[in-house]
Amino acid sequence: MLTKISTSIVALVGFAIVTATTATTEINNNSLRGEDLNLNSKVQLELFYMPQCPGCRQLITTSFNEAFNTPGFSDMVDVTFVSYGNVRATKGSLRIFDNVIESCALDKIDSQDVQFQFIDCIDHSYSTKDASKVDMECAHIIGLFQDTIREIEICAATAEGHLLAHNMVLRSDVVRPQYYPWIQVNGIHVGAAENEVWDSLFKYACKVYTGQNKSPHCPGEGEDDLLAEQL
Repeated sequence: MLTKISTSIVALVGFAIVTATTATTEINNNSLRGEDLNLNSKVQLELFYMPQCPGCRQLITTSFNEAFNTPGFSDMVDVTFVSYGNVRATKGSLRIFDNVIESCALDKIDSQDVQFQFIDCIDHSYSTKDASKVDMECAHIIGLFQDTIREIEICAATAEGHLLAHNMVLRSDVVRPQYYPWIQVNGIHVGAAENEVWDSLFKYACKVYTGQNKSPHCPGEGEDDLLAEQL
């Protein structure tokens, strides 16, 4: 009888050790995966702007333009564009905004690079045409698929577009920008960081990105390879 009890106790202890070891291994593996995710996490940047405002136009067509046209930038930074529009009219409980097409385009275009192309095209246009016509012309200029353009047109012609624009305003109201353009990095606004973004968004991204996918065009990157080629 004692022998059977002893055998059972040994078996239970052995099972507990194996279970604990397995659990520890899983925790360690999960931790390693978490570390890998942290190593490859992108910088989160939000640009709060008003369409066609002079300062916004300047930032978008210079520093942001340089960054988005430099290979590897989007591997380091996720950019969210938050377009703040003015209320043009009110129909019942629905507020009509002047940036509805831009809000629809940002919603229907999945790629941040293409989103930027659209915004950049608009801000490079100094046309006296109606803003909505410029927006749709830019949709064609940057080569959006016809299906996407149609989705944007339907969105802008319905309550969906004005609700999207309204949500943009709500998002800005939560942050309460003191001026436009207003920049947040990883959810925080810091004046010094904003100044660096004005100087060069790409160089700032290279400075703060700590992942493994740093662009080879970052200052100091690829210098060893270049030296080897010269030798």
